[in-house]
Amino acid sequence: MKAFKVWLATTFWGTTLKSFIAVIIAVTVADWTTGGIHFGDWQQWLLAAIISLAPAVINHLNSADTRYGRGNVNAR
Repeated sequence: MKAFKVWLATTFWGTTLKSFIAVIIAVTVADWTTGGIHFGDWQQWLLAAIISLAPAVINHLNSADTRYGRGNVNAR
């Protein structure tokens, strides 16, 4: 479990996963009157996935953020 927490906190995809979960929760709460989100509505899931990439991309491009991306000495 500790390795998973470190992965969530320090990787590009961990940040994306956290953001995706947050977007899904927000959409569910906002759309609560109709019973939440529907798994058949693939456009809603695709939009949530695209929006979820934004924080990770911003972190990746920020040279002051050394977790991963431009500021990381181990970045490719």
